[in-house]
Amino acid sequence: VRGRAVSLTEARALAEAGQKAGDLPVVVDAAVVEQLNKFVTTPKGRDFMRKALANLQEHREAMTGALRSRSLPEGLLAVAMVESAVSNLPETSREPSMAPGPRGAGVWMFIPETARRYGLKVEAGRDERLDAARETEAAASLFQSLYERYGDWRLALAAYNQGEGVVDRVLAESGVRDVSEWVRTGRLNGYTATVQAGVLLLRNPHLLD
Repeated sequence: VRGRAVSLTEARALAEAGQKAGDLPVVVDAAVVEQLNKFVTTPKGRDFMRKALANLQEHREAMTGALRSRSLPEGLLAVAMVESAVSNLPETSREPSMAPGPRGAGVWMFIPETARRYGLKVEAGRDERLDAARETEAAASLFQSLYERYGDWRLALAAYNQGEGVVDRVLAESGVRDVSEWVRTGRLNGYTATVQAGVLLLRNPHLLD
Protein backbone atom coordinates (compact mmCIF):
# COMPACT_ATOMS: atom_id res chain seq x y z
CA VAL A 1 0.00 0.00 0.00
CA ARG A 2 1.35 3.38 -0.98
CA GLY A 3 0.31 6.65 0.57
CA ARG A 4 -0.83 9.55 -1.57
CA ALA A 5 1.91 12.00 -2.57
CA VAL A 6 1.85 15.34 -0.77
CA SER A 7 2.12 18.54 -2.79
CA LEU A 8 4.29 21.54 -1.90
CA THR A 9 1.16 23.55 -1.07
CA GLU A 10 -0.22 20.79 1.16
CA ALA A 11 3.11 20.34 2.95
CA ARG A 12 3.35 24.07 3.64
CA ALA A 13 -0.20 24.07 5.02
CA LEU A 14 0.64 21.13 7.30
CA ALA A 15 3.79 22.89 8.51
CA GLU A 16 1.89 26.08 9.26
CA ALA A 17 -1.00 24.31 10.99
CA GLY A 18 1.29 22.18 13.14
CA GLN A 19 3.75 24.88 14.18
CA LYS A 20 3.68 25.65 17.90
CA ALA A 21 5.49 28.49 19.58
CA GLY A 22 8.99 27.42 20.56
CA ASP A 23 8.97 24.18 18.58
CA LEU A 24 11.24 23.32 15.68
CA PRO A 25 10.29 25.46 12.66
CA VAL A 26 9.72 23.57 9.42
CA VAL A 27 10.81 25.39 6.28
CA VAL A 28 9.09 23.51 3.46
CA ASP A 29 10.96 23.57 0.16
CA ALA A 30 11.17 21.18 -2.79
CA ALA A 31 13.78 18.98 -1.04
CA VAL A 32 11.56 18.57 2.04
CA VAL A 33 8.55 17.63 -0.11
CA GLU A 34 10.64 15.13 -2.08
CA GLN A 35 11.85 13.47 1.12
CA LEU A 36 8.38 13.52 2.70
CA ASN A 37 7.01 11.70 -0.34
CA LYS A 38 9.80 9.10 -0.11
CA PHE A 39 8.59 8.43 3.43
CA VAL A 40 4.90 8.44 2.49
CA THR A 41 4.80 6.68 -0.90
CA THR A 42 7.64 4.11 -0.92
CA PRO A 43 7.49 0.79 0.95
CA LYS A 44 10.97 1.33 2.43
CA GLY A 45 10.15 4.84 3.63
CA ARG A 46 6.75 3.91 5.04
CA ASP A 47 8.09 0.86 6.90
CA PHE A 48 11.00 2.85 8.36
CA MET A 49 8.90 5.78 9.58
CA ARG A 50 6.10 3.59 10.91
CA LYS A 51 8.72 1.70 12.91
CA ALA A 52 10.20 5.02 14.10
CA LEU A 53 6.83 6.31 15.32
CA ALA A 54 6.06 2.99 17.05
CA ASN A 55 9.46 2.89 18.78
CA LEU A 56 9.14 6.54 19.79
CA GLN A 57 6.17 5.71 22.01
CA GLU A 58 8.46 3.83 24.40
CA HIS A 59 11.06 6.59 24.68
CA ARG A 60 9.08 9.75 23.98
CA GLU A 61 8.45 10.89 27.55
CA ALA A 62 12.09 10.52 28.64
CA MET A 63 13.49 12.00 25.44
CA THR A 64 11.11 14.94 25.46
CA GLY A 65 11.93 15.57 29.13
CA ALA A 66 15.66 15.75 28.35
CA LEU A 67 15.02 18.22 25.53
CA ARG A 68 12.61 20.30 27.57
CA SER A 69 15.07 20.55 30.47
CA ARG A 70 17.31 22.58 28.14
CA SER A 71 14.40 24.50 26.58
CA LEU A 72 14.94 22.63 23.29
CA PRO A 73 12.11 21.98 20.80
CA GLU A 74 10.28 18.65 20.87
CA GLY A 75 10.58 18.48 17.08
CA LEU A 76 14.20 17.37 17.55
CA LEU A 77 12.75 13.91 18.20
CA ALA A 78 12.64 13.68 14.39
CA VAL A 79 16.45 13.45 14.44
CA ALA A 80 16.26 10.14 16.32
CA MET A 81 13.49 9.04 13.97
CA VAL A 82 15.58 9.47 10.81
CA GLU A 83 18.88 8.42 12.40
CA SER A 84 17.83 5.08 13.87
CA ALA A 85 14.03 4.72 13.75
CA VAL A 86 14.41 5.39 17.51
CA SER A 87 16.21 2.05 17.85
CA ASN A 88 19.15 1.59 20.22
CA LEU A 89 21.60 0.20 17.67
CA PRO A 90 25.26 -0.80 17.97
CA GLU A 91 27.65 0.60 15.39
CA THR A 92 27.86 -2.84 13.74
CA SER A 93 24.10 -3.04 13.17
CA ARG A 94 22.86 -3.59 9.64
CA GLU A 95 19.54 -1.92 10.40
CA PRO A 96 18.83 0.90 7.94
CA SER A 97 19.26 4.60 8.66
CA MET A 98 17.85 7.52 6.71
CA ALA A 99 20.84 9.71 7.63
CA PRO A 100 23.73 10.16 5.19
CA GLY A 101 27.33 9.91 6.34
CA PRO A 102 29.24 7.62 8.69
CA ARG A 103 27.23 5.32 10.90
CA GLY A 104 27.14 5.89 14.65
CA ALA A 105 25.48 4.03 17.51
CA GLY A 106 22.54 4.36 19.86
CA VAL A 107 19.22 6.09 19.33
CA TRP A 108 20.92 9.32 18.20
CA MET A 109 23.68 7.61 16.16
CA PHE A 110 26.65 9.42 17.72
CA ILE A 111 30.00 8.69 16.11
CA PRO A 112 32.76 7.89 18.66
CA GLU A 113 34.48 11.28 18.41
CA THR A 114 31.27 13.22 19.15
CA ALA A 115 30.26 10.80 21.91
CA ARG A 116 33.58 11.28 23.72
CA ARG A 117 33.42 15.06 23.28
CA TYR A 118 30.10 15.03 25.14
CA GLY A 119 31.26 12.79 27.97
CA LEU A 120 30.31 9.32 26.81
CA LYS A 121 32.76 6.44 27.12
CA VAL A 122 33.36 4.48 23.91
CA GLU A 123 35.94 1.76 24.51
CA ALA A 124 36.35 -1.99 24.32
CA GLY A 125 33.57 -3.61 26.32
CA ARG A 126 31.84 -0.31 27.14
CA ASP A 127 29.83 1.88 24.80
CA GLU A 128 27.75 4.46 26.63
CA ARG A 129 26.08 5.45 23.37
CA LEU A 130 23.90 2.40 24.01
CA ASP A 131 22.67 3.92 27.28
CA ALA A 132 19.68 5.71 25.74
CA ALA A 133 19.26 8.11 28.65
CA ARG A 134 22.92 9.16 28.68
CA GLU A 135 23.10 9.51 24.91
CA THR A 136 19.93 11.60 24.92
CA GLU A 137 21.45 13.95 27.50
CA ALA A 138 24.57 14.21 25.33
CA ALA A 139 22.45 14.86 22.22
CA ALA A 140 20.52 17.59 24.04
CA SER A 141 23.82 19.20 25.06
CA LEU A 142 25.07 19.04 21.47
CA PHE A 143 21.84 20.52 20.07
CA GLN A 144 22.01 23.35 22.58
CA SER A 145 25.63 24.08 21.67
CA LEU A 146 24.92 24.04 17.92
CA TYR A 147 21.90 26.30 18.21
CA GLU A 148 23.83 28.76 20.36
CA ARG A 149 26.56 28.76 17.73
CA TYR A 150 24.38 29.27 14.64
CA GLY A 151 21.08 30.72 15.91
CA ASP A 152 19.26 28.75 13.22
CA TRP A 153 17.87 25.24 13.57
CA ARG A 154 18.52 24.15 9.99
CA LEU A 155 22.17 25.19 10.28
CA ALA A 156 22.35 23.35 13.61
CA LEU A 157 20.90 20.20 12.03
CA ALA A 158 23.33 20.40 9.12
CA ALA A 159 26.21 20.66 11.61
CA TYR A 160 24.83 17.71 13.61
CA ASN A 161 25.19 15.53 10.52
CA GLN A 162 28.09 17.04 8.55
CA GLY A 163 30.03 18.80 11.32
CA GLU A 164 30.59 22.44 12.22
CA GLY A 165 33.61 22.65 9.91
CA VAL A 166 31.51 21.99 6.81
CA VAL A 167 28.80 24.45 7.84
CA ASP A 168 31.34 27.12 8.76
CA ARG A 169 33.06 26.71 5.39
CA VAL A 170 29.81 27.00 3.43
CA LEU A 171 28.84 30.07 5.45
CA ALA A 172 32.18 31.68 4.72
CA GLU A 173 32.18 30.80 1.02
CA SER A 174 28.58 31.73 0.25
CA GLY A 175 28.06 34.73 2.49
CA VAL A 176 24.38 33.77 2.90
CA ARG A 177 22.45 31.58 5.35
CA ASP A 178 20.01 30.00 2.89
CA VAL A 179 20.02 26.28 3.67
CA SER A 180 17.46 25.54 0.94
CA GLU A 181 19.81 27.03 -1.65
CA TRP A 182 22.82 25.18 -0.23
CA VAL A 183 21.00 21.85 -0.47
CA ARG A 184 19.68 22.63 -3.96
CA THR A 185 23.19 23.43 -5.21
CA GLY A 186 24.85 20.48 -3.45
CA ARG A 187 26.84 22.50 -0.92
CA LEU A 188 25.10 20.53 1.84
CA ASN A 189 23.58 17.05 1.71
CA GLY A 190 19.86 16.44 2.16
CA TYR A 191 19.96 15.78 5.92
CA THR A 192 18.14 18.94 6.96
CA ALA A 193 15.35 18.20 4.47
CA THR A 194 15.11 14.62 5.77
CA VAL A 195 14.75 15.76 9.38
CA GLN A 196 12.24 18.45 8.42
CA ALA A 197 10.17 15.82 6.59
CA GLY A 198 10.44 13.71 9.75
CA VAL A 199 9.05 16.59 11.82
CA LEU A 200 6.04 16.80 9.50
CA LEU A 201 5.40 13.07 10.02
CA LEU A 202 5.91 13.40 13.77
CA ARG A 203 3.11 15.97 13.77
CA ASN A 204 0.99 14.28 11.07
CA PRO A 205 1.33 10.50 11.48
CA HIS A 206 -1.96 10.08 9.56
CA LEU A 207 0.06 10.61 6.37
CA LEU A 208 1.31 7.01 6.82
CA ASP A 209 -2.19 5.51 7.15
